[in-house]
Amino acid sequence: AHAEHLDSLNELKVEFIDRFGLLPEPLLNLFAITELKLHATKLGILSISASAAYLTIEFSETPNINLKQLIALIQTNPAEYQLNGANRLKYKWPQNTPANMRIEAIYGLLKKLV
Repeated sequence: AHAEHLDSLNELKVEFIDRFGLLPEPLLNLFAITELKLHATKLGILSISASAAYLTIEFSETPNINLKQLIALIQTNPAEYQLNGANRLKYKWPQNTPANMRIEAIYGLLKKLV
């Protein structure tokens, strides 16, 4: 969870697989969350929090995202995307989004902001 670079995270993952074989789902989730954290940090995202209904992304003062794309998302989908204060984006999950699909959904959203 404290990996600072994607290369070191991938090396650690390969080492775990080499020593222990197939990784259990909780460990795969930890790797996925850590990779997401590294990606988010590069984009100037301070935090990502998720509940059953919403995802909240808190941006730094100067995020490394496409602000025009963010505005377009909010304007074209106001029921799903809302600004919550000056630096928070609130996203309403599609109904019944399973927990194991949320990491992929977060990646998809971050890709839309680049």
